[in-house]
Amino acid sequence: MSSEDFRSYIEELRQKGRRDELGRIIRRFVQWGNATEGLTLFRGEEIREALEQIRKSSRSLQFCDPVRLRAWEKAAEYAERFERG
Repeated sequence: MSSEDFRSYIEELRQKGRRDELGRIIRRFVQWGNATEGLTLFRGEEIREALEQIRKSSRSLQFCDPVRLRAWEKAAEYAERFERG
C-alpha cells in the first residue's frame, strides 16, 4: 500500500466514523511508528485518545517506553496547533 493509499484509507475511516479501526491503527503507530510521520496522518485528538487507551492497557504499555509516549504527547500538541492554523 502506497503512502497516498494509506492516507486515503485513514480519511475514509474518518468519514465512515470507524473510530475503533482508526484507534487501532494509531495505537500501532504509537507503539512502532514515527511520531513525525504520525503528525501528518492523524489529528491531535485522535493521537491523545490512542495514548489514553495505551495507558489504560498494561499489555499495550509493555510495548511503549516512556520516552516514546512523551514524544507522541508532543506530536499530539503539534498536531492540534497545526489544525488550528
